[in-house]
Amino acid sequence: MDTMNCTISTLHADEMFIQYQGDLLHVEEIGGEPITREPLQLDSLPFHLQIMADDRGYFYELRYWENRFDRSQLEIFLTAMEAITKAMLDESSVRRLKSYLPQSLFPKHYATTAAAINEAAGFPLIPTVSGDTRVKAYVFDETCRKQPLGAWGQLCILDYPTTGYLDQITNPYGSGVLYQTGKTARILPDGTLDLLEKGGRTIIHEGIKGRHFLDLYKLETLLTGYEGVRRAEAYVRYAEKNQLVLIADIYGSKEPDPDKLRAYLADYCEESLIPADIRFHE
Repeated sequence: MDTMNCTISTLHADEMFIQYQGDLLHVEEIGGEPITREPLQLDSLPFHLQIMADDRGYFYELRYWENRFDRSQLEIFLTAMEAITKAMLDESSVRRLKSYLPQSLFPKHYATTAAAINEAAGFPLIPTVSGDTRVKAYVFDETCRKQPLGAWGQLCILDYPTTGYLDQITNPYGSGVLYQTGKTARILPDGTLDLLEKGGRTIIHEGIKGRHFLDLYKLETLLTGYEGVRRAEAYVRYAEKNQLVLIADIYGSKEPDPDKLRAYLADYCEESLIPADIRFHE
């Protein structure tokens, strides 16, 4: 929240109007690629919080745009604000305020199964263990501080090497080694994991066998996880009889065996996600 602009006005003694301008999501890169931010007017698309008082006490009203802000994320924000505000009545140390956040909002550790993490990623992010293995995951900001539920950050996995991990660091919250996945994620209040990279790369494909939803991100990630493939680009194009055909371009130093590559894809994805044509480029 420190990247947002906050404007406060108190026109009346029993009323405070708070306007948040900007974006709840603040990351510098997604999936290892830098982000280009589009300039927006600061007073566009904010959310408003109005705190009021009457004979019954204090109450607040929140207004926001559903197509812009995530309801669960705003609920977490309000819960955190309420807990911190109450703590400020008695706590004199700013550093200790974080300890007043409820465990349901800011858990010390987050653990789930390898299968759940792989499913959230859309590919075998943790390929070395069985699906029922309990795995600890952390979401950090740019200074390796733990993020609360609902907040986006860098996904790190404890003790189990992940596919294409960027680095490994000492766990600041206990023993073990953390593997930086290079993925942007958040832990939702219901305990599920949400990866930003998985959104927006799904294409609907209708054919003789029915309707399929092609997860291009999943296919590209699987391909780059194959030995010798440095980069992959998946897309669809129009072919004969106006049919959409799934294509994948792969880049590397040596062309892989096509039969082995297709067998590898068949082990990890549905038939509709196996490209009709895989083109190799050096």
